[in-house]
Amino acid sequence: MTIEIFLPRYAGPEDVSPDNDRTQEALKESKGEVLLVVDDEFHVRQMSPESLCELGYTVIEAASGEQALDIITKRDDISMLFTDIVMPGINGRELADKAREQAPELPILFTTGYTPDTTFYNGMADRGVVLLSKPFTIQRPAHKIRLVLDGRTG
Repeated sequence: MTIEIFLPRYAGPEDVSPDNDRTQEALKESKGEVLLVVDDEFHVRQMSPESLCELGYTVIEAASGEQALDIITKRDDISMLFTDIVMPGINGRELADKAREQAPELPILFTTGYTPDTTFYNGMADRGVVLLSKPFTIQRPAHKIRLVLDGRTG
C-alpha cells in the first residue's frame, strides 16, 4: 500500500525569525572551535555533529563519559564539552567534574531529554549551568554554543 500526500509549495518570504537570525549570527561567529559531543544515543551523535560541522565547528564524538575522558586526556584542543546529562556509566555531571580536573576553564553545555526541573531536582545539574533540552533544532544549539564559548549565559 502506498500513500501519497501532495502539499502546495510555499512561495512566501524567506524565514526571518529570531531563531534564524541567531543561527546566522552563530555561523558568522564560528572560529573553528573543536567541540566534543558526548551522547550515548547513536542517532543523536549522528545528527548533532553533522549540523555543528555545517556551523563551522570541528566535532569529535564520544559514545560515553569514559570515552570522552580518554579524548580529553589525549587532546589539548577541545574548545567545549557538549554532553548529555543522563548516560550509563559516567553521567554528564560526573564527566564535567572530571573534565574540569584536567581542563579547569573548559566550557560545558549540557543537554537532556528530561525537563530542567527533573534534572536539577535529581542533582544531575546545578542551577546556573547552561542546559539545552532535547529535542532541538539547529538554531537553539547554535545560539547556546556561541554563548557558552564566549563565556556568556542566557
